[in-house]
Parts: sequence; C-alpha cells; structure tokens
Amino acid sequence: MTGRRAALLAVAALLAAGPAVARDAARDRRPERPKPAAGPARPRARPAAAGPELNAVDRETVRAWLAAHPDWTPPGPPAGAPAARPVRGKALPAGVAGEALPPELAMQLPYFPGYRYRALGGDLVLLAKGGGLVAGVLPGALAR
Repeated sequence: MTGRRAALLAVAALLAAGPAVARDAARDRRPERPKPAAGPARPRARPAAAGPELNAVDRETVRAWLAAHPDWTPPGPPAGAPAARPVRGKALPAGVAGEALPPELAMQLPYFPGYRYRALGGDLVLLAKGGGLVAGVLPGALAR
C-alpha cells in the first residue's frame, strides 16, 4: 500500500507543479526588451483627457446633416463677445452661451450624460452642463 501511496503522491506533485514549470519555461522563451538608449530624454506623451471628445466621425455626421438641410444657417458670432475660439478644458467667456443645435442634428450626435451641444458661430461646442466648461470643439463644423 505504501508503494501505491507514493506513486499517487508523485503524480499529484507533478500535476501541481505542471503550471509553474510551464510558466517558467514560457518566461525563459520571451525576448529580452531593449534598453532605452542613453541621451536626451524624450518628452512624455500627455495622458488622454478624461471625458467625452468630438472627432472626425462627428464632423462627418454634421456635414451630412447640413447637406440634407440647406435651409438651416448656423448662428453668427456672438454679439459683443471676444473673437477667441472656445478652448477645450476652459470655460466660455462671460455672456457667451452659444445657441442650441436643432434637435434633429443633436439626436444624430453621440449622447454624453451631463453635457450639451451648442453652436458658437461656425463651431460645434460640447459643454458640461454644470459649469459651462468646454469638453470638446469641432472648429468650423457648422460653417457652410
């Protein structure tokens, strides 16, 4: 009986060690990573900003909607507002709120809870509802 017990213990030990042995063997087969070259440090890439973004697909959606609705004209630049363009991550200048987009167009754009779309001159702006911070800008997207 002791021979049978020893054989079972040996098999159990091999089965338990199998994944560890395979993991060690795979680690040994991995190529070594090249070490960074000495010299001036490369600037680090900026981390992606959190929150919603507007992209080229959204611009194409707006362009297609504008082509289908030639009678709609974008609002002119805000009266008495500075000529500065909206900047992502900053608030709009005081007194500048932009105009709401037509509902048909706004429904075709991605929905981001807590944000709203505005037309500011020829620019499409995505604003945070609470403080009016600019979350995204498509410059000239509404211009014809």
